[in-house]
Order: sequence, then structure tokens, then C-alpha cells
Amino acid sequence: MQEFPDILNFGEKLSESIDSFFKWFRNTFSSFFDFIKNLLDGSLNLIDNIFNHTPWWIIVIMVIIYLIFKFIFKNKDKLKWLIISSIFIL
Repeated sequence: MQEFPDILNFGEKLSESIDSFFKWFRNTFSSFFDFIKNLLDGSLNLIDNIFNHTPWWIIVIMVIIYLIFKFIFKNKDKLKWLIISSIFIL
């Protein structure tokens, strides 16, 4: 029976180098990915709390107000100036 040539047996070296690269990558950028995870988790929890703990009648009022503004301000320039003026008023 023939043996596989040793010169072509580079799988172990390749797997060790890939494993060491991913260990370095995980150790180097773990704080960045933790920050992204916490940011997304906090944002999704905030949205979840808003939608699940707001009374239904407030959501209906918000949808009606949105539809009224969409109907009244079909022109986007009017809506843009309304938003800018309301920011200055506040």
C-alpha cells in the first residue's frame, strides 16, 4: 500500500495557522464586538419596551397623527421646514 507523501501533508500546519489567526482576531477585537452587541441589545430592548408597554390608544393616536401629517404635507419641503421651525420653537 502506498503512503501519502509527507511534502503534501500541510493540513495540520494550515489548521494551526488558521486557528491562531482566529484566536488573535477574537482576542484583539472582542471589546469592539462586545460594544456592538451591547449597543444593539440596548436599542432592541428600548424598542421592545416602547412597543410592549405603551397603551394601545397612544399607538393609535400616533398613527393617526402620522397619517394626518402625511396627508397635509405631501410636499417634503413643507414638512422639512415644519420640523426645522418646531426644533427652534422647542
